Amino acid sequence: MRAVHAYSGRTALRQSTICRFQRAQASTQRYVASGTKRPEDLRVAIIGAGVGGPALAMLLKKHLGCTPVVFEAANVIKEVGAGISLAPNGLRALDSLGLAQRICKEVGEPMQTMHVSRPDNSTIVSFPTLAMEQYGFPMTGVRRFRLLNVLLDKMEQMGIPLEFGKRLVDIQQPDQQKAAAIATATASSSKSSGTSSTTSAPAGPAVLHFQDGNAYEADLVVGFDGLRSRTRALLKGGNEPPPR
Repeated sequence: MRAVHAYSGRTALRQSTICRFQRAQASTQRYVASGTKRPEDLRVAIIGAGVGGPALAMLLKKHLGCTPVVFEAANVIKEVGAGISLAPNGLRALDSLGLAQRICKEVGEPMQTMHVSRPDNSTIVSFPTLAMEQYGFPMTGVRRFRLLNVLLDKMEQMGIPLEFGKRLVDIQQPDQQKAAAIATATASSSKSSGTSSTTSAPAGPAVLHFQDGNAYEADLVVGFDGLRSRTRALLKGGNEPPPR
């Protein structure tokens, strides 16, 4: 098996989601090219059920055929978050899932003009977005929790599992498993008399450990757990700065 990959950061459906899909797609294609597994058999774990995680899960299932499992630390999805703006490229990604029209007409509102003002309501700058004319999709304002509800409903329709109460505490990567297996074999060999042998363990899947004591094996891990990403801290180190 190949080592675990992680791409983590902010959970807004912007270029980051599209880039992470492209990277996950490339990693999956390399995996399939190795002859190890078929795309539909790959075990993909997505950490975080904000906006980006569910969107990526659906894109992976639609375009690659695999069925990711989305893990969320919270026990329930609450109505948190303010209004956000969806750029045309984000809506284009959602349109491939058949969601763009619903978001624009039912839960969001197209933004014809971008207006930035001071606390006293005086104008700093105001200009037409022209997004529809230039890109084919409007700049759209939407409440975060409404957008998330649309994504989660669609994810359920597609049969993608969502597990709540799964706070990630550790990720054991294939190289770590192999090192532990070799150390155990070496220790056993030193205690035996007569013959000795060299034992190596094949690289396996990554093992995710959660606070509730459960574990999950995955061929590909994608972190969508926010600015203070636990996934990134485990794989890149606690001092790794968040992406800009």
